Amino acid sequence: MTYEQIADTLFVEISVFTTLLTAFMLYNNIVLYKMSFKDKLSIMLVSATVLSAFDGIWHFVDGNLTYKILNYACAYIFAIAMMLGTSMFTRFSLNQFGLKMSSKKLHYALFIAPTVLTVILCLTTPWTGLVYSIDEHGEIQYGIIFDYCLVPIAFMYASSPLLQSIYYLIRRQKSSAEKKFYGRCILITSLLIAGIEFIQLFVLELDENYLETSLSTAIALTFF
Repeated sequence: MTYEQIADTLFVEISVFTTLLTAFMLYNNIVLYKMSFKDKLSIMLVSATVLSAFDGIWHFVDGNLTYKILNYACAYIFAIAMMLGTSMFTRFSLNQFGLKMSSKKLHYALFIAPTVLTVILCLTTPWTGLVYSIDEHGEIQYGIIFDYCLVPIAFMYASSPLLQSIYYLIRRQKSSAEKKFYGRCILITSLLIAGIEFIQLFVLELDENYLETSLSTAIALTFF
């Protein structure tokens, strides 16, 4: 078995593992804990499951002109799931810390508008190429909007709960035990994601795809 065959096999196994893991957590959340499917944590788990599943499919269709439409679809779903999942994680964190926004307009601008805008941009990108484009070899190329707009916004979403947890652990010594416990969980979860992504991006050099995103998120959410 060649190196590429081993890598492909490993990729499929990890993709299936992360999909089943997040789906199982979603099942527990809804069936065992009786939470609503519309709950922010449930939506976050749905996003993680979808991202993991289509991440694996994307690996095999990228670079094949025969599956150009499916290639685009996987790229769209990845971007939308990334934006929706990270925004829901931030909203869930705000609720856990008891923080509420007084202005609905500000809430929509910060948490709803970016996801809606991502959907619109993805639907128009075959003609604009702003988010994605496909080169002559059938491979997805990331556009300027993806690199300099969607990714930074998703990063800010993901960073917000970490900053909140540090604040409650360091500055709010009189916080309730529940908030401190949640703060510790967020802190360790963020460190897990950052650590796994660092190893995969800079040690294993898996920067040609976004498998590290789904894998690190799945492992971190298991702890959470």
